[in-house]
Amino acid sequence: MAKHLKTEFIGIKEALETFTDKNLNRLLTNVRDSFGNKASTATIAEVKAVQIKKQ
Repeated sequence: MAKHLKTEFIGIKEALETFTDKNLNRLLTNVRDSFGNKASTATIAEVKAVQIKKQ
């Protein structure tokens, strides 16, 4: 955990590990449809498939 000015910050990895598949789905869908992107909605099945691969 990084400490800066007496404040503790958790890293992005630790934060993402607490996300549910539904949270990750919403996050990925938002990114895929932001910044000028026009990608399709991420599905929960896609999120689960990636979660299984990384274990």
